Amino acid sequence: MNQDPKRAKFELSSALKGIQKSVSEMNYVLFDLHPFYTDQMNLKTALEKMIYIFNCNDEYKVKFRIDPVSCESEWLIISIYRIVLECFKNIKNHTGTKNILFILEEKKKEIDIQIEDDGIGDFDFSYIQNSIYLLGGKLEITQRSEERR
Repeated sequence: MNQDPKRAKFELSSALKGIQKSVSEMNYVLFDLHPFYTDQMNLKTALEKMIYIFNCNDEYKVKFRIDPVSCESEWLIISIYRIVLECFKNIKNHTGTKNILFILEEKKKEIDIQIEDDGIGDFDFSYIQNSIYLLGGKLEITQRSEERR
């Protein structure tokens, strides 16, 4: 390195770019593990913010209703947020939909999440199903017949 300053500068620049990329990737991982929106806002506001960001590209039209729900546990709030986020990521990446309906409400002390879209619906539910199972919930998937689409 002492003998070739240009090469040393190039290698340091490459190393710096690699470190910056790693830090950026770690920030995404940390956000997925513990979304800061859930610390700064209540669940309703955090979900509204997520939907707003999702809608920003004008590719989707999301109609939603988010009722206040009683969540005493921060872990439960984060879990609900991550489940909904995963659903929206799957919709974006796999369904080809344009219209989405999202409803979150509390019924008889249970939290009910309803997500409907007009896409093809061919994606893996294993993460979502496992997350809901660990919360003691259940996942119901209803597909419309081709005739009704």
